[in-house]
Amino acid sequence: FACNAPEFRPHRGGRVCNDSSNHACQTPYRDLPLSAAMMRHTAIGIYSTGKILLDGVIAAPHEHSAKAPAILVCHPHPMLGGDMNDPVVSTVSFLANEQGLGSLRFDFRGVGRSEGDFSNGENEREDVKHALEFLKNFPGVDNKRVGVLGYSFGASVVLHSLSKIKSAKSLALIAPPLGAVKDSSVKKDKRPKLFVVGQEDRV
Repeated sequence: FACNAPEFRPHRGGRVCNDSSNHACQTPYRDLPLSAAMMRHTAIGIYSTGKILLDGVIAAPHEHSAKAPAILVCHPHPMLGGDMNDPVVSTVSFLANEQGLGSLRFDFRGVGRSEGDFSNGENEREDVKHALEFLKNFPGVDNKRVGVLGYSFGASVVLHSLSKIKSAKSLALIAPPLGAVKDSSVKKDKRPKLFVVGQEDRV
C-alpha cells in the first residue's frame, strides 16, 4: 500500500499522499472483499516527539461513509527483520479491514523510511503515543473506538506505553515477551485485553 508519489501535504500532525492518481496509493478494489474495498489506503507520515517523521500506511472509510472503529498495529523487532510490512502485521491489518475496521501500521523510528534512531523500545513509546493520536484524528475513524495491537517487540512497546495510550479502548498482544508482561502494569489495566500466544511456546 506504500505510495511512491514524491509530494505530500500536511495533515493533522503528519502528511498524506497528495497524488490521488497514483495507483500505488490504493489497493485494487476488485481484489478486495466489499468491506475492505470501502476503505481508502493512504501512505502517511506521523510526527513523533522531536519532530521525527514516521512512515506509515492507514486504511480508513471513504469520506462519505460512516465512521469506523480502528486499530493501531505495532511491528516486531527491526533487528530481526520486523517492520510494518511484516506478514503478521499486514495480515492483521487486512483482516481488520475485511471486518470493517480501519487500521494504521507504521515503522518505528530508525526503521525503513522513518526518521530518527532506533532505541530498542525506549523512545518508541512516544511513537506509539503519536501514532494513536494521528489515527484517532484521521477522517473516517471513530475516535471513541480505537484499539492498539502489538506483535512481539511491538507488544513489548505497547505494554510499556500503557500510561501514554490511555485513550485506547482495548489492547491486543500477539506473542508478547514474558519479561515485558511481568514488568508492565497490565494486570492493573481495566481495559479489554486479548493475548495471543503460540500453543507450544515455552515460557
